[in-house]
Amino acid sequence: MTSWRPSPAGNRPSTSVQPQGFDVVRGVKAKDAKTREFSAAGPGVQRISGPNGTRYRIRFATAAGRKSLTTSSLDEALRIRNAVLVELAAGNMAAAGGITIRAYSQEILDRREANGYRNGRTDRGRIKKYVLRTHYADWPLRAFSRKHAVRWVRWLGTHPIKRQTRIHCVNMMRVIFGEALNDGLVDENPLVGVRVQGADPRTESTWTVLSLPEQLRLVSGIDTPEKWIVAVAETSGLRQGELWGLELSDVHLDADVPYITVRYGAPGRKPTKSGSIRDVPLIGIGLEGMREWMAIRDQWCHRPRLTELVFPLQKGSARDRKAPRNFRRWLSDAGIHRRVRWHDLRHTAASSLISGDWGRAWSLEEVREMLGHADIRTTQRYAHFARKALFRAAEETNAIHT
Repeated sequence: MTSWRPSPAGNRPSTSVQPQGFDVVRGVKAKDAKTREFSAAGPGVQRISGPNGTRYRIRFATAAGRKSLTTSSLDEALRIRNAVLVELAAGNMAAAGGITIRAYSQEILDRREANGYRNGRTDRGRIKKYVLRTHYADWPLRAFSRKHAVRWVRWLGTHPIKRQTRIHCVNMMRVIFGEALNDGLVDENPLVGVRVQGADPRTESTWTVLSLPEQLRLVSGIDTPEKWIVAVAETSGLRQGELWGLELSDVHLDADVPYITVRYGAPGRKPTKSGSIRDVPLIGIGLEGMREWMAIRDQWCHRPRLTELVFPLQKGSARDRKAPRNFRRWLSDAGIHRRVRWHDLRHTAASSLISGDWGRAWSLEEVREMLGHADIRTTQRYAHFARKALFRAAEETNAIHT
């Protein structure tokens, strides 16, 4: 029997790292045990019946080789088994076959955040909920094959989550194993070619837009200077993080065509979602709103000189990822009682441009540049709004010939 014992810090049982769906006690003799299953799924417990009574064997495999411990107490066996899992999860032990999915995924998330990737917190949440809580989390990377990837994707489909969330999870795992392939830790990426099947059943659109009268009513009904932030958001189509990360030096109101330069995707000078810089012209009430805001910003903000942000909080700090505190009340006061998110103001800007609400109807290519889409297919989601402009053009044509 090996002299290895878990460290004192690992003596506390941890249900968060216990493999789900793994039989703790097996009613088989030691000679009939499938050691490959123990090695892949993590440390297991066998019940051994013999002339000396019932004993419990804990078997597991690490990079240092296979190990075995035997005890007469089931509670003691479970305690040791859980302690081993804690050690594996903490990286104090290396599993057989190399680094585990749990440890390597955290390394990749850290690496991406260090390189300025902007959705790190969201990705961490998805990985924690839909990867690290499965029994695959403590498997070595090499033990996770394509058949396991397919089973995991099917398992995701049993959860009441949106299809797009499942796609994000699969894409993130594909990235993790792609990095593992580049690092020489696996021979192939098991997520390549694995797709999320089906579609979410919908009876209505997952996002909404405001009509031109609603946009004007919303802005006019707000009784604070933040009304001008809403006006800019409605017409510029900037993402929320891009608005909150906008700096004073990037506002060009004296240009022949006033515009703003979008450099950052969030406060703290984090890159935009596409990783590129774009110039966004100011139009309609957005241009009026930016001029009004810049005129009163220093009086409205308590400490304006402490920040270069265009839209700080009144106390002078950067805004977080949330909409302004009173956004829902503003919508209600404007008579808009359906569900509208702050991000829907971006959809509103795109639909208004394509519909020609602010004058000439914009093409999909022009709207793509305005919104900073990397792919024209993303912009094509708004193509149906061109029908409004089409019928307006037909109406004007008919008026000429009647």
